[in-house]
Amino acid sequence: MRGFEGVLPLRMFLGLFSPYQATKSEKIKMEAQCNVLSIGTSGGNEGYISGELLRTEAQAASILSHVSLMIGVTGVFYAIRPGSGIIQCAFAIELLGYLGLALFCLRCQLRVGQALLTRAYALTKPDAVGRSNAISRTFFRESLDELLFRDRILRFTVYALYVLTVALILTVIAALAHFPSDFS
Repeated sequence: MRGFEGVLPLRMFLGLFSPYQATKSEKIKMEAQCNVLSIGTSGGNEGYISGELLRTEAQAASILSHVSLMIGVTGVFYAIRPGSGIIQCAFAIELLGYLGLALFCLRCQLRVGQALLTRAYALTKPDAVGRSNAISRTFFRESLDELLFRDRILRFTVYALYVLTVALILTVIAALAHFPSDFS
């Protein structure tokens, strides 16, 4: 699981339902990366983060379309019910895998801006001088957490999607080779 190294399972699980909370070292690393990658971007760091969040949503949508097609294909093959219990079990496992990947893609499309803004207000002292700038900086740091989590989810999803698709191809070939009459 190269995409989730160093992530505590509970934080990852909670991140599926709400904005992700990164560790201090993750935040420092992501902020440094953002500072380098945002050079020459209109809007600076904030513009870069907004663009990257939109990019992850678009990437998740394109992956989700592939996953949806694979769910349909796997479901059709599962419904045909070839004679072997092993092949039937393989189709069921692949179907569950694709459903899990669909949930990951949907999480990457979750709109978390309002929750991040609420958290930024809560983390900023009400009587602070220049509070709006402090809220903006806090919102930026909280958005980095979300970007980091989405990036990890998408890296894992692409890798798992590749493995599942290869497995599905091999399962279909095995089903066609052993039970050609079931598919005619």
